[in-house]
Amino acid sequence: MYKRIICFNFFILLISCTTQYVDRNHLIPFKNKNGKWGYADSTCNKVIIPCTYDLTYPFINGIARVVLMERDDTVKEKYGLIDTLGKLIVPCIYEDIAPFDRGTTIVKKEGKYELIDYVGNTLTHRSYDEIKKFNKIFPVAVVSLNEKYGCINLLGKEIIPCKYSGVTNFERDSMVIVTQMEGYKKREAFYKYDGTAITTFKYEDTSPFFGEYTIVRDTTGRYGFIDTSGKEKMLPEGYDIMLLSDGMANLYKKNKFGYISDQGEIAFLKNYRPVEARQYASGLVGYTDGEKGEKWGFYDKKGKLVIPFIYDNITDFEGDFCVVVKGRECGLINKKNEVIIPFEFDNIDYISDSLIFVKKGDKWGITDISGKLILPFQFYSYSVINKNLIQLAVKNEKDQYYYGFYNWEGKLIQPHKYYNKIEGEKYWQVFYEGLAQVYKDNGFGFIDEKGNEVIPCIYECPDNIKYPEDIRFKQFRWGVVYVKSGEKYGYIDERGNEYWIKGDGK
Repeated sequence: MYKRIICFNFFILLISCTTQYVDRNHLIPFKNKNGKWGYADSTCNKVIIPCTYDLTYPFINGIARVVLMERDDTVKEKYGLIDTLGKLIVPCIYEDIAPFDRGTTIVKKEGKYELIDYVGNTLTHRSYDEIKKFNKIFPVAVVSLNEKYGCINLLGKEIIPCKYSGVTNFERDSMVIVTQMEGYKKREAFYKYDGTAITTFKYEDTSPFFGEYTIVRDTTGRYGFIDTSGKEKMLPEGYDIMLLSDGMANLYKKNKFGYISDQGEIAFLKNYRPVEARQYASGLVGYTDGEKGEKWGFYDKKGKLVIPFIYDNITDFEGDFCVVVKGRECGLINKKNEVIIPFEFDNIDYISDSLIFVKKGDKWGITDISGKLILPFQFYSYSVINKNLIQLAVKNEKDQYYYGFYNWEGKLIQPHKYYNKIEGEKYWQVFYEGLAQVYKDNGFGFIDEKGNEVIPCIYECPDNIKYPEDIRFKQFRWGVVYVKSGEKYGYIDERGNEYWIKGDGK
């Protein structure tokens, strides 16, 4: 019975190596003796796609980048795309091709940029000097041509004509701000992401929407609020507003300072200016007690002083709690001005009820809202990655930083076994596409945002790539990263699959 199974498996392997059937999971870049590249089946090293290219990349979702060198006065790389059958679906005519995003990609040709689809059809009706990356939430991208700006959608259509002096596309804002210069005068308007104009070009100054309202200043110099439908609430002359937050904005009127709601209702005005113009958070705002600004207290949105001027410094409220300072010691209070964590720490950072960083000397620990110490004072730095993950750093006897990862409840996910290979950097590298590069035992791998080591730390940086510039900011471009392991060179993808480059003489 076992012999039959072995013979059957050998027969399947033989068939896969003697036919033109292509399984992209088994295709790897291959270089022949002449330095040309193609693809081989990883199970038997048989060349499946002929070696006709100057460079090939692994297949990602059934598509791979390939390179042909254009040799005239200089040597230039020209990129194209092939499918798993070896068909050139996009010719090698582009100076660069970005990874696909929602079925489209940005390409560069003769110094200009276009948008194409999976089969190489050009979607934009003209080439641009620049096409910026598409907004992750709203599917539009800013384009520029001859120092004029506009917006295109994923179909390549100019939803905002490329004729304006500037376009500002905020990642999480529901509006696009369009700028038009009239001589030396700047005029701005708001557009929706479908290209619909919400206002005319009647504002000298605008702010992004981070909610239902934002602040504007019109051509007469008057300030006011507008909502996402373009409806205005302009204030009388002499009012100066800024920094809208939590439905309240800083207000300045004839040397008086205070706050006003986005409905135009004044909370309070004072004859003295605070040392620092703070913003409302969780319904309260910190304010100083006079011209000298010696003590801090809190007002509510009606202008009532709900916490007296007794603190030497404050932070903004996070929900029901706020870090305050008396003398040189920090404590935590609630909105009733009750002391929750006593004044006995050099610093406090309230993140949540179960995650409060407290500092004594040069080391941090973690406590909860009851004051119970969850993790002792042993950390020299920390970073809250997301709602699941905290990064903490310790130092060894050589003053080298090592990093570990914990969840918000203080449970150990990964011990302090990682280090930062970039000398002089105290904090960890950022997550990119859900993964972060980590180092241990002279090798690097990747962890996910829950702290799991999804790709083991067994890889080296290839000799022909200078660390850190070429790798640090290009993790998993086109879904892969270039690595070395021993004498092998190749790629790994986000799932840890290896694509080792094979070739004659290797």
